[in-house]
Amino acid sequence: GLQRYQAVLKLVNSALDRYRDQGESDGFYPVVEELLVGYYDPMYDYQIQKKMNRVVFKGNADEVLAYLAERSID
Repeated sequence: GLQRYQAVLKLVNSALDRYRDQGESDGFYPVVEELLVGYYDPMYDYQIQKKMNRVVFKGNADEVLAYLAERSID
């Protein structure tokens, strides 16, 4: 909660300072990474676990395409 918020806020402020002072936007990469890895990935995992009984197939892009092609209606 609070610790994660403070850590992300520090990253955001650092990125904003860098952008303001140097015009560089790559300081936002750590912000985006933290949000994706620290929040969205765990939320995705949590949500998918709740819905596993509805999942009919799981695989990479090529495997999904093959699975769908096998079941296509001509």
